[in-house]
Amino acid sequence: KWMFNILSYFIQKSFSIISILSEREYRLFWIGAVFSNLGMWILISGRLWLMHLLTGSATMLGLLTFANTIPILIFSMWGGVLADKFNRLQTIRFTRSLFALQAFVTAALIISNLMTPWLLITIAFLTGMLLAFDIPARQSIIADIVPKSRLLEAIVLYSIIFGASSVIGPAFFGPLVSTLGIASIFIVIGITYVVTVITLFMMKQLKIRESQATGSTWENLLAGLSYVRHHRLISGLLLLSASGGIFGYSFTTVLPAFVDQILAGEVENYSTLLFGLGIGGIIGTGTTGFLKAKTSPWTVQSIVAIGTGAGLILFSQTTTLLSSVAAICILGLFTAVFRTSNNAFIQQSVEDQYRGRVMSIHQLSWGITSIGGLFTGALSSYAGVSTALMISGLLFLALTLAIVLLRKPDRVSQQ
Repeated sequence: KWMFNILSYFIQKSFSIISILSEREYRLFWIGAVFSNLGMWILISGRLWLMHLLTGSATMLGLLTFANTIPILIFSMWGGVLADKFNRLQTIRFTRSLFALQAFVTAALIISNLMTPWLLITIAFLTGMLLAFDIPARQSIIADIVPKSRLLEAIVLYSIIFGASSVIGPAFFGPLVSTLGIASIFIVIGITYVVTVITLFMMKQLKIRESQATGSTWENLLAGLSYVRHHRLISGLLLLSASGGIFGYSFTTVLPAFVDQILAGEVENYSTLLFGLGIGGIIGTGTTGFLKAKTSPWTVQSIVAIGTGAGLILFSQTTTLLSSVAAICILGLFTAVFRTSNNAFIQQSVEDQYRGRVMSIHQLSWGITSIGGLFTGALSSYAGVSTALMISGLLFLALTLAIVLLRKPDRVSQQ
């Protein structure tokens, strides 16, 4: 009987999550996100592999990640202010159009043999500038197009796209690079963004929000920081997210070096690792959808943060393709639950008038991977990639433990 109850709950919850697609504007946004997430996922992996081909240096891989994410760290909060003041849909249309243009330009530079490591870093920096304004608007717009009672389901279904993209991407990545060359990857990326822009223009214009921010940019920025500082749950979740950005997620930066040093350096092995990471991500994101409304955010985040650190340490000690794929699948599962639940808990807790600014601070966890990526890349060049990954895992566990000890559940559960 208990098996029947579990199966019944699973089916009911799955249909509940999927039914959010009945909302027209969310459905169009979700379809566009399918293509844009696929494009962004391939873009990040493609650039790392291209830099690996150009230089063979783990330090340069770290520098590339730094260039792509440091603008997010610097400008994301300004993007959050704009997301609360202006039309979020128009912002996303603009940034996605430029993403498409950048991808086609990158492909042209590769085909004409004009691409250099520093030119690639410059393009990555420009992408980061766009992301600083794109991410807060994109994360915040979900609350504008679905009822608040269904926000968790909308976020989970949106997050599943990220995991699915990291599975579908490797299916194309290896064969395309092997048969048509690395330039073909960026042509595919450009096409995915063109499709995304088309779906965004099919959406109706958003109504002016009653809670739309007023006042000067500086006033709105300071108001957002003050709101976060006084909201204990949100500030605690943001600290955990930042710790993940520094040490928990930066392992992806040195995956090409891991493949080169541990797994014989074949692009097919790199593609297989990314596939395993994606499978774990899908399972983890799907699991997040079954969290109950009254689940303690602090308990969930603490458990999966420990799982992420342990998974990273486990992955660092693997030496064969099979063991590496198994370990990175586990790592991908915990990472996905950590990131998706963190996003969902924050979105459920934040007031609409501060949503853009709070989500921009939340996205600093991605921007702060600029530091983590640079650290992991440099350490990989000095001590080897396995040692660098193990140290990152240990530091992530230590930082998580410190945050947990400083933020007791009975305190963070209150504003």
